[in-house]
Amino acid sequence: MKKFVFFALFLSLSLPCAFAVIETLPQDERPKQFLQFDFSQEMNRGIERKKTWGGVQYNFDWQPFGFFGGFQINSQLRDLTIRSDYLPFAGYHENGVWRFGPTTSYHMQRYSNSFREHDILQEIEARWISKRGLTFKGRTGFSLRITTFDAIKNFSISSLDFMAYAEVDKRWSNGLELFTSLGSYSLYRYPLFFCPQWAFGAAYNIKDKIRLGALLELSMTDFFASVAYFNYITLRFNVRFCF
Repeated sequence: MKKFVFFALFLSLSLPCAFAVIETLPQDERPKQFLQFDFSQEMNRGIERKKTWGGVQYNFDWQPFGFFGGFQINSQLRDLTIRSDYLPFAGYHENGVWRFGPTTSYHMQRYSNSFREHDILQEIEARWISKRGLTFKGRTGFSLRITTFDAIKNFSISSLDFMAYAEVDKRWSNGLELFTSLGSYSLYRYPLFFCPQWAFGAAYNIKDKIRLGALLELSMTDFFASVAYFNYITLRFNVRFCF
């Protein structure tokens, strides 16, 4: 049964790419990469009301290929997120270019001496890149979650779910950058659909080499099964080195 589910999921997300009649753009001449260091403070309604995180991110973008890896840590939790995308279908426009293709993500969260969570996402991504510094990303697809518990051997809980995410980024010629996102998940959090995850951020780019940024993340509880309220709020500061 699980093999059938995986096959059906892969087929449903791959067929649109296989039959798309879209102009294919040439590969970029050289890859774009960045290394980013994060420091964040989280306040939530759980047992640990305040959490301080440290993290690092790496991104490799050589269209139509892309790879991302992120890791964050505190005294109790570890989060690892890996994402790869392949956007071979693209088209020119007088104001920019758009791309389209499959994206695969993996997330692992480890709570010391308690549990381990694995999230596998298979999505289709559409990306619009404007010549005026505006970028839009939209992804939708499905996820598989597997949770294991330290206290119970040879036992796990698994579930399939729908996922959706949208992001808008605007950068000006003076280096100022504003961005926002809304989705059923964030970089390190993958709740059941639909628990909105909002993010609002600003950054300043120095000669396309160094980027100083701040990000506010807001997470809400399930809109359908309970009264909606803010589950946690996270404030992140980061410095990014581009090369």
